[in-house]
Amino acid sequence: MNRQFIAFTFKIFLSLLCYALLVGFIGKSAQSDAPPPYIAALFQAIENNEVNAELDRTHISVVDWSESIKNKIKQQEIIFFETDDEVFFYQYKDNFVYELGPLPKVEQNDQLWVFNLAYYIGMILILLLWLRPLLKDLFILSGKTEQFADGDKLVEVHLKPSSLVSIIACSFNSMARKIFDLIQLQKSISGMVGHEIRTPLSRIQLSLDIIKATTKDPELLEELTSMEEDVTEVYSLTEEFLNLTRCQHYNDELPVSLAEPCHLISNLIAKLERTSSCDIELQCENTAPALLEPLSFTRMMQNLIVNAMKYGKSKIIVTYAKDGNDNVIVVEDDGDGFVDIERVAQPYYRETAKGDGYGLGLSIAEMIAAWHKGTITFHQSDQLGGAKVKFCWPSVNGFKAPKQTTLDH
Repeated sequence: MNRQFIAFTFKIFLSLLCYALLVGFIGKSAQSDAPPPYIAALFQAIENNEVNAELDRTHISVVDWSESIKNKIKQQEIIFFETDDEVFFYQYKDNFVYELGPLPKVEQNDQLWVFNLAYYIGMILILLLWLRPLLKDLFILSGKTEQFADGDKLVEVHLKPSSLVSIIACSFNSMARKIFDLIQLQKSISGMVGHEIRTPLSRIQLSLDIIKATTKDPELLEELTSMEEDVTEVYSLTEEFLNLTRCQHYNDELPVSLAEPCHLISNLIAKLERTSSCDIELQCENTAPALLEPLSFTRMMQNLIVNAMKYGKSKIIVTYAKDGNDNVIVVEDDGDGFVDIERVAQPYYRETAKGDGYGLGLSIAEMIAAWHKGTITFHQSDQLGGAKVKFCWPSVNGFKAPKQTTLDH
């Protein structure tokens, strides 16, 4: 990498140096040592007494000049010498040298800005020429990174060994392979968990049922009931783990359709109120249908409302409204609110040990919201004083999620 960087820097430096020398040579060649054309006319006007001025006249033989300068003035007739601020013009005529000056020096800027502009434009073009392959490789690397992030297939970047970002591409390929292997391993473990854990749990449950049917000992029955509760808890945890894994790796097109969120939420509330004493109020400020996938949408709303039932006290308000081009659903409760909003949606995070659950409900809800190209945000409720969860998703199509959703456990 250091060798490539040094070579790249040297090439740029050498290119700019050669370009600067070339521009300097062209600029120097373009400069003329001939006097301005109006000087000859000024000499003629002074000679004809048209201008009130006098010329100093000296015979060329006594002028303290070198032979080359004398030959030059004989050829050009008019030459000039410059100081920092002044300029002297000399005209040769009939073996005499006529001096005009000193005159104020006038800078010839009509061509200077052209050369300066050409110089800087050329430098920019040279830099762009050298940086173009680097920018091209960076765009390729960026595109492959996004492609790998959006899909579940292994994506690798292949660049020329001479590229400055080739070492980054190699690191990316190594990282991508490791991440892909980890994802595949997690999928395999998830499938094994579903079979290797649930099958023994079913056998244990069957054995417990047989023992309960053949015994009348109250103490033993109490122990068997406790064991059944433990088996049910492990089974539920396994199901939640499998659901979370499915959500993390689904990447197909979401089969959305026009549906009425209020109707789906109303049916869900009616189902949940049978086993809860909470007062769940539905406020439909927007009655228009929305693009969604009913099964996963219902699962997400169930997670949000059940979470509010678990941590709320007696009142829950669910609101469906419209905010510009977005559909908005808000779930509020009258509980104590969130303790740590930043961590509330992390898998397996529970703010308190109150009630059942494993800290996966809100994580799954966030993933389903992402399928709908939406977001879930967490706030404190001003209306009820407890927690407030806000789900926003657009009214346009283009979602991603599983073709076959199996989250209705």
